[in-house]
Amino acid sequence: LYSKLPNNETGLVFGESLLKKNAHSPVLYLCLGQMCMRQQLWGKAKYYLEKSNEIEPSPAAYMSLGKLYEKLGDPVLAGTSYK
Repeated sequence: LYSKLPNNETGLVFGESLLKKNAHSPVLYLCLGQMCMRQQLWGKAKYYLEKSNEIEPSPAAYMSLGKLYEKLGDPVLAGTSYK
Protein backbone atom coordinates (compact mmCIF):
# COMPACT_ATOMS: atom_id res chain seq x y z
CA LEU A 1 0.00 0.00 0.00
CA TYR A 2 2.91 2.35 0.70
CA SER A 3 3.82 2.39 -2.99
CA LYS A 4 0.32 3.60 -3.87
CA LEU A 5 0.61 6.77 -1.78
CA PRO A 6 1.64 9.98 -3.51
CA ASN A 7 5.38 9.78 -3.26
CA ASN A 8 8.36 12.00 -3.63
CA GLU A 9 12.09 11.70 -3.07
CA THR A 10 11.61 11.67 0.71
CA GLY A 11 9.28 8.67 0.55
CA LEU A 12 11.72 6.77 -1.62
CA VAL A 13 14.64 7.58 0.69
CA PHE A 14 12.61 6.33 3.65
CA GLY A 15 11.70 3.14 1.81
CA GLU A 16 15.31 2.54 0.86
CA SER A 17 16.36 3.03 4.49
CA LEU A 18 14.16 0.06 5.38
CA LEU A 19 16.39 -2.19 3.28
CA LYS A 20 19.01 -2.16 6.04
CA LYS A 21 16.81 -4.28 8.28
CA ASN A 22 14.73 -5.96 5.57
CA ALA A 23 17.26 -6.83 2.88
CA HIS A 24 15.48 -10.09 2.04
CA SER A 25 11.93 -8.74 1.69
CA PRO A 26 10.51 -9.26 -1.80
CA VAL A 27 7.55 -7.06 -0.90
CA LEU A 28 9.81 -4.14 0.03
CA TYR A 29 11.74 -4.45 -3.24
CA LEU A 30 8.43 -4.56 -5.14
CA CYS A 31 7.26 -1.44 -3.32
CA LEU A 32 10.50 0.39 -4.08
CA GLY A 33 10.35 -0.68 -7.73
CA GLN A 34 6.83 0.65 -8.09
CA MET A 35 7.77 3.91 -6.40
CA CYS A 36 10.74 4.32 -8.74
CA MET A 37 8.52 3.69 -11.75
CA ARG A 38 6.19 6.49 -10.66
CA GLN A 39 9.20 8.80 -10.45
CA GLN A 40 10.50 7.55 -13.81
CA LEU A 41 13.69 6.17 -12.27
CA TRP A 42 13.80 3.32 -14.75
CA GLY A 43 17.17 1.80 -13.82
CA LYS A 44 16.42 1.69 -10.11
CA ALA A 45 12.92 0.37 -10.79
CA LYS A 46 14.31 -2.46 -12.90
CA TYR A 47 16.85 -3.39 -10.23
CA TYR A 48 14.28 -3.44 -7.42
CA LEU A 49 11.68 -5.40 -9.40
CA GLU A 50 14.21 -7.98 -10.57
CA LYS A 51 15.53 -8.31 -7.01
CA SER A 52 11.98 -8.88 -5.76
CA ASN A 53 11.50 -11.72 -8.24
CA GLU A 54 14.94 -13.12 -7.45
CA ILE A 55 14.02 -13.46 -3.77
CA GLU A 56 10.47 -14.69 -4.34
CA PRO A 57 8.76 -14.50 -7.74
CA SER A 58 5.29 -12.96 -7.71
CA PRO A 59 2.65 -12.04 -10.27
CA ALA A 60 2.67 -8.43 -9.04
CA ALA A 61 6.42 -8.05 -9.61
CA TYR A 62 6.23 -9.64 -13.06
CA MET A 63 3.30 -7.36 -13.95
CA SER A 64 5.28 -4.30 -12.86
CA LEU A 65 8.32 -5.49 -14.82
CA GLY A 66 6.15 -5.90 -17.90
CA LYS A 67 4.89 -2.33 -17.56
CA LEU A 68 8.45 -1.12 -17.07
CA TYR A 69 9.67 -2.88 -20.20
CA GLU A 70 6.78 -1.36 -22.15
CA LYS A 71 7.87 2.10 -20.96
CA LEU A 72 11.43 1.28 -22.05
CA GLY A 73 10.20 0.22 -25.49
CA ASP A 74 11.04 -3.48 -25.20
CA PRO A 75 7.90 -5.44 -26.12
CA VAL A 76 9.70 -8.81 -26.15
CA LEU A 77 10.80 -8.54 -22.51
CA ALA A 78 7.41 -7.06 -21.59
CA GLY A 79 5.66 -10.08 -23.10
CA THR A 80 8.01 -12.46 -21.32
CA SER A 81 7.31 -10.75 -18.00
CA TYR A 82 3.56 -10.88 -18.55
CA LYS A 83 3.72 -14.61 -19.33
